[in-house]
Amino acid sequence: MSGETMMGAPLIVQDVHDSQWFALAQAAGRAGIPVIGTMPEAAEAPWAARSRYVRDVVRLPDTNDVYASFFMRAVARAVDEGRLAGVWLPGYEDTAEFTAEYRDELRALGLKLLSVDAATYAAAERPTGRWGAVRAVESLRLRWGELVERADEFPWPCLLKVFRHEHVRLEDADALRRHVAAHDAAHADDEVVVVQRWIDGPVARMATAMLLMDADSRPVRGFTGRRLAVADGPFGPFGETVEARAEWLPELYEGACMLLSELGWQGFAEVECKQGEDGVWHLLEINRRPSGWMCAAEADGAGLLQAYHRICAEGATLRECVLQRSRMRYLRMVGNPYHAPAWANGGRGSWRRLADCALRAWRWMREEPAHVCLGAWDARDGAANRAMLRETWRGWREGFTD
Repeated sequence: MSGETMMGAPLIVQDVHDSQWFALAQAAGRAGIPVIGTMPEAAEAPWAARSRYVRDVVRLPDTNDVYASFFMRAVARAVDEGRLAGVWLPGYEDTAEFTAEYRDELRALGLKLLSVDAATYAAAERPTGRWGAVRAVESLRLRWGELVERADEFPWPCLLKVFRHEHVRLEDADALRRHVAAHDAAHADDEVVVVQRWIDGPVARMATAMLLMDADSRPVRGFTGRRLAVADGPFGPFGETVEARAEWLPELYEGACMLLSELGWQGFAEVECKQGEDGVWHLLEINRRPSGWMCAAEADGAGLLQAYHRICAEGATLRECVLQRSRMRYLRMVGNPYHAPAWANGGRGSWRRLADCALRAWRWMREEPAHVCLGAWDARDGAANRAMLRETWRGWREGFTD
């Protein structure tokens, strides 16, 4: 590591052109961990190069645009050239999947990481069963071209999960047929989708357990929080989390620990659930990577990133400990073309949503500034935030109208 001690090994945060992963890089920097950010093109995210918390930015191709083997060669080249070394932290789902597939090769390059293998990663796609108060929700995984012919098998009403911004609730088979007919041209017959039983209740019934599991699949750090609002999509409020609060939910935490231990999980995972009227936490999905809004958990004292860094960089053995204070409120205040807040989706009322978001942030900061997390907004990282605001405004002007 070019003479650098493992104690000072940088945390390699992938995809810092995304506002959520940049917020996570900022959280690591505030915790005293040196950070290297990766992105496809430096011009895509000038905020990262200007951030006080990011030591260096390394160009790596987008895993959506290249084969995994090509991405692996790019990583190896960056390591050989001395541009990349330290503790590897995946960002997007495809980066996490790549990490699982090439776990041994990445370690052979000298990179430090905690990850499951490819088989375990795939097994966590849709687990079935019950783990304490957490129960897997009824769901089907099939191809777009099969939707209409298999509609009799669906649990109605259902949530059709295509990709993040095009989830839609469907009431019955007729609604499904109308939806498929209207959007068939945009989807390939072999595109994989998920049909999931709809769990009634408002967004505030949704909650998350963020966990770090060690190499023996034991929990070492955890955090639970409740969603309060999500971004609007074309078919309803099924987008990214834009408002949440830290809240200790012991039954959700215990159930998530049981689930991930049963899977033999290593590293980070986010267990997303919605609580039914019967009190059962219905498992909606497992994000097999760090959570996008884990910056709020870190601001609440969860210590997930520090624990991961210690395990990987120092080989530390840590005992299970939940450190959250359950006081933090989260509001995503800055967005960009990769992760825009709810107010940036355009259409009637988007300016009103922006004004409401800004007013709430102002009130929160006046009431209890030490317990507010505004995502990638950090008053101590002014140069980075000014660059991100310019990009947010440009994206708004070019892509959104009111």
